[in-house]
Amino acid sequence: TFLYLHGTPDDAILDAANFLHSLISPLFPPQAQLSVDLIAQLLAKDRLNSFGLMDPYSPDGPQRSIKAYAIYPKATFFNHDCVPNACRFDYVDSTNDDYEHNSTDIVIRLIEDVDEGKEVCISYFRIGRDYCTRKRILMEDYGFTCGCDRCKIEANWDGEENNSDLPHVRFLSKYVCERKNCAGTMAPLPPKDDVPSNVLECNFCGNFKIDAA
Repeated sequence: TFLYLHGTPDDAILDAANFLHSLISPLFPPQAQLSVDLIAQLLAKDRLNSFGLMDPYSPDGPQRSIKAYAIYPKATFFNHDCVPNACRFDYVDSTNDDYEHNSTDIVIRLIEDVDEGKEVCISYFRIGRDYCTRKRILMEDYGFTCGCDRCKIEANWDGEENNSDLPHVRFLSKYVCERKNCAGTMAPLPPKDDVPSNVLECNFCGNFKIDAA
């Protein structure tokens, strides 16, 4: 199943695969058939499809760093959008009794209602990043250039326009966490008894706020 995921080795991965093969191949029996090509394929799949599990948030320390990577085969099918309608939560270090402590599960939660037939998309990074940073990350890490409406607009910004009425600007002002050293994505808590929640939770620091809309 792993080898059917997207991801093609480039020169950097091939170099890493050759080095890794020289280190670990003596540890395997000959019948294992551990080739450089197989290692390169595995590294490419890992780079393109893995999700970062984060260290705990600290308002005064460095920004949250990645403590580990994991691949969730079903979650790899989510495409990227710079104005996503869903986001990812993990509770690896949670002390909230509503979640299993130290679970490596991830939860995909809708940010806004989605019309029937519309694709559910997540962002591959924090949604508040600027256009140039988003463009660089998507090309270097995922191999594509985003052509969404937000990117088309921001590519031509001169930095002096008043853009507060644009849909994606309103979206960011509502759903980007304002807590110090965070900038995570806010999403409503799951509904209870089919009643939607007006409480938003940050997927980065765990902060809560009331949706006044």
